[in-house]
Amino acid sequence: MKFDRKFIYTSLAVIILLIFTIWVYPELTGLLQVNACLDEAGTWNQQQGLCEYEEN
Repeated sequence: MKFDRKFIYTSLAVIILLIFTIWVYPELTGLLQVNACLDEAGTWNQQQGLCEYEEN
């Protein structure tokens, strides 16, 4: 079965995009969680991965 170049390049692009998405998504969601925590005047506990708030 012979594939044309357009199909091969499209397939490679999709595979690269999927790998990139799988690699970036966890990092991006973590950064968004930290940002949301800091926006709400909390402190981010890196060891536990939790947002902490001080009670006044």
